[in-house]
Amino acid sequence: MKRPIIFLESGDEELSTLKFLLAVLNGVLTIFGFFIAQLFPLWLILIPVFVLFLLISIWYFIKSIKNKTIELFSLYFLPLLIATLIGIQIDSINTKKVKKNLLEAQSYVEKYIEENHSLPENTDTYLKELGVQIQGTNYHENYLKAQEYSKEYYEKNGKYPEADDQYLMELDANHFNEHFDYTLNAYRARIRRGNKEARLYL
Repeated sequence: MKRPIIFLESGDEELSTLKFLLAVLNGVLTIFGFFIAQLFPLWLILIPVFVLFLLISIWYFIKSIKNKTIELFSLYFLPLLIATLIGIQIDSINTKKVKKNLLEAQSYVEKYIEENHSLPENTDTYLKELGVQIQGTNYHENYLKAQEYSKEYYEKNGKYPEADDQYLMELDANHFNEHFDYTLNAYRARIRRGNKEARLYL
């Protein structure tokens, strides 16, 4: 004897309000799960929902056996599970791509500094192609100002200014060289100058 397939019906073959509400809840949380799964580790908040959905599936599986029917709600947890796994996979692919782009951008910025003695702007075409933004400080102008000031000070006083000279301190005496500090950002990941790999953040 072929078992009847039951979806939103109740035992008396009428639409079940409870099942309808559970179906809506499943749809909403499945869509939510798909997007939140792309933001590791935020998808971990879905674990209690997985447990609840699994219990609902078990309940209807037992009901199927008891009533000799096929309750589609015994597969209640599957949509959320599939959506979450797809979201995690998308996040993994995007993360690998972004880390690769950040390393390429880092190499590009280092070469740019070497050739131009300055940092590229966020409007830089190559950085925009990689989807990377740069935040940094260009100390080269301060370096030149400190050099000129020290030269004039020496000509006037016969000696170089002390390290605690007020003007030099305002220029930041720790960076009397052609130093460029920067951070590259893209899709929840960043890499700082000198780092060998990108770090993720929320």
